[in-house]
Amino acid sequence: MINIPSGSKFGIHAIQPGGQESGWILSMAQAGAPFAVVKGVDCPGLAVSAKKASPKSITITRFTQYVSVQEISDMLEPDYAGIAKRLFIPFDKMTAEERAAADFWEMMNEPSPPGDAGYERLSRLNHFVMDEANHRGIKVLLFSLNAGTPEWGQMLAMANSGVFERAKQEGHGLAWHDGVFGNDAVEKGFGLSIPGAPYIPGCGLLCGRWRNLYHLLRQHNAVVPLFITELRVNGGNTELSAEETLRRFKWYDTLIRHDAYVVSAMPFTVAPSEEWKGHNYTYAMQALTGYMRDIAGQSNTSWLTNQDVFNLIAPHGVRLGMNFVGRLPYDLMAAMLLDRRGAYLGPSPLRWIPEQDVLQTLDSEMRVRGWTE
Repeated sequence: MINIPSGSKFGIHAIQPGGQESGWILSMAQAGAPFAVVKGVDCPGLAVSAKKASPKSITITRFTQYVSVQEISDMLEPDYAGIAKRLFIPFDKMTAEERAAADFWEMMNEPSPPGDAGYERLSRLNHFVMDEANHRGIKVLLFSLNAGTPEWGQMLAMANSGVFERAKQEGHGLAWHDGVFGNDAVEKGFGLSIPGAPYIPGCGLLCGRWRNLYHLLRQHNAVVPLFITELRVNGGNTELSAEETLRRFKWYDTLIRHDAYVVSAMPFTVAPSEEWKGHNYTYAMQALTGYMRDIAGQSNTSWLTNQDVFNLIAPHGVRLGMNFVGRLPYDLMAAMLLDRRGAYLGPSPLRWIPEQDVLQTLDSEMRVRGWTE
């Protein structure tokens, strides 16, 4: 069982750490607000130093070599065992100290095989991956899915494969990349269902897409720890102020703190390689770490009061946009009553209203007023 600390669930993702990243990790640990996860790409020594500076932080190591799993797309009966072994070549080349410091090995990156059958094969490959991991005594993060994927039928194929039941039993987790593209707002598509899926409160076309899959995993009693190992609150190569970037980070942190199975989200990236210079969140790290310190120790369940929620809604009045739900902090466990003009009527007569009822009520109000997509 993974121990997830209270407070922010943000982690840190680095590719070519140059010194300041280790300073952030140490200072946040000393402040009692450690990064939930430290992930290093092509820098296995980061896990070693992170374990010394911030023992409560979970570590992930990944390499950019040997990550192709294209064979599962090109062949009906690929060499699953051979592919899985190849995915562990970089792990086997690490020193004993580097292997011991890595809590999780993320061995592949953004596979996207075509069709439902492609995801059936990808799921089967992950069974062989777990065989290799168990042989080495390392926990792995499976799939490493790309933002904006998979589709509903592909999620069904994954959920029905048995891979998550096994991962839960053996202590492995799921890696997912999440976020928006280009100039998209972080709220874009939130509260909307992906094609073919039932209405599931709190899901999104982009951010929160993983909630569709977890709806299925609950039915299978196969919920595993979820790591958002790459997060983009802007699409890269776009200019945002530190203040707007922090607002988006807060929005996302509120989303993931609602779900106990979400371990962390890691903004992509600090210390970028040349290829990823346009995806550098260093400019926002002072604001982000300040926010993390401010909420250290704060509960990850219900922390908004009725008045808090009203204060966030009131400035919009009756001019609320179409994607109303996406503009609210996601945790609405402390419910409230509003009249049709947006006036605060006091706390709900209920102690709290279940998440589904709150979101469906808001959705109904939007449709009554003609605010539909």
